[in-house]
Amino acid sequence: MSVQAFDSIGGGGSSAAIPATTSNAPAPATSLVVIPQSSSFVVTWLPYQSFGPNAASAFVVKPNSPLVACDTTSVTVQSGGRFAELCSSAKKNGVIPSGSAFTFSITAVNTTGGKSSPITSSTVKLQQSLQPGAGSTGPTLDLWQASGGGVLPIPGGEEFGPDGTLYTTEEKTGQVLVTPPGTSTPTAELVSSVPLKAPSSIALSPDGKFAYVVDASLGEVVAIPTAGGSASVVSITGLSTPLNNPTGIALIGGTLYISDSGNNRIVAVATNGGAGVVVGSQVRLTGNEGICALPNGNLLVANTQSSSLVILNPINGAATTLPVFDTIKATPFVHPISVAVSRNGGTYFVGLTNNQGSGTVVEMNSSGGNFSVVSSGIQGLNAIALSAAGQLAFNGNLGVSTESF
Repeated sequence: MSVQAFDSIGGGGSSAAIPATTSNAPAPATSLVVIPQSSSFVVTWLPYQSFGPNAASAFVVKPNSPLVACDTTSVTVQSGGRFAELCSSAKKNGVIPSGSAFTFSITAVNTTGGKSSPITSSTVKLQQSLQPGAGSTGPTLDLWQASGGGVLPIPGGEEFGPDGTLYTTEEKTGQVLVTPPGTSTPTAELVSSVPLKAPSSIALSPDGKFAYVVDASLGEVVAIPTAGGSASVVSITGLSTPLNNPTGIALIGGTLYISDSGNNRIVAVATNGGAGVVVGSQVRLTGNEGICALPNGNLLVANTQSSSLVILNPINGAATTLPVFDTIKATPFVHPISVAVSRNGGTYFVGLTNNQGSGTVVEMNSSGGNFSVVSSGIQGLNAIALSAAGQLAFNGNLGVSTESF
């Protein structure tokens, strides 16, 4: 997003963009703008290209001040797909004094199901004081950087590092975002020298030095050094069929376990690559997605299409289906897509979704049985993760939420 001010008083006109800085945070997008003495100005932004039900159909830039009015009917599309909206003094023939500061809200709207709904975005801060005709220039920010994409990002997997750093993959943008310990705001990107297309899940090495990212679209696993350096594709050989829409990954020792959803199987491979081995081939999995390592060396698998949980021994392939009951029938145990386990292995957390795109996080004893609801009504829920310190994170269309246990 950028702001152009048009000065109608003394000193000549200034149509240069005001420099901007960004800060990505899962909150409604706002912009603090300090403008020169002007009668009008134009706010511009470049939306992230999106498709499907999460695509934004409209964008609204609204000043949070009665002194300024923006004409939402004036929105035009400029060269390169940039949107522009005209704003001016709310008073007839009025001017905006030099150095005035206002806050603007950027809202993207979609019309899924014929019903408009606001799309929460990240925070962007624009601040620059100019004198009339100063002519300073600055960058125009794309809307993902400026306001979380301006569309509902499609969240992927997430995982905590040993120091509490949270890594979240974004399937829409092909990025891995980094959130510092004790916060819920991504502040950096884990850059991969190997391009990612739709990273769906992530696992961290015990020392936190490597992130293993599974890409659902490319059907591969990429090892990325968390401190920087060259990433590499984990070579998987010997499989009768290649990975197809892998959506989960877990790490035990030096072995990666991949939830190969499109092939209804779990594949094991060494972290440095090699022969891939199908684990528990006698187990009937259907559209399995989430997977996590248990403290006893077993795997907890979300058998998604069967609406069940499977405990799998990766050594001998033995498997059992965990009994799950909902005595009051208020929250059916359906479509589990992500799983996490407490540090002592005594509690399981499961992310459930329904046909309306709403998600619920539940917790249960490791022996199964009844479960209780941790959080519900999470739009676009895709993944959950639990830190060693007991911080539970779950992501959705509105960003990352956390709770302590």
